[in-house]
Amino acid sequence: MSYIFKSRASGNLLLGALEGDRLMRMVGQVPGRPGLLDHEELPAAIRVMEQSVARPLRPELDTTDTDSLQSILELFITARNETVEVLWGVSTC
Repeated sequence: MSYIFKSRASGNLLLGALEGDRLMRMVGQVPGRPGLLDHEELPAAIRVMEQSVARPLRPELDTTDTDSLQSILELFITARNETVEVLWGVSTC
């Protein structure tokens, strides 16, 4: 399974299942389901993600997880600044 994040403010980003599920839980969404955050919900999601990127849950892992979350964080910030939503879908392929 993978997640694809889309926003009119930037390009699409792909996350694997583990990273995507972690992100969903961080921002209060149900893992494994498509959804969206509108521009009014993005500031709270950004705050949670900034804290997580600053303090990885498992620092013994390589930086791939944190790098992926940083990319999604940048997408969220761009969307917030342009007052557009972020959508995501889930693929089982």
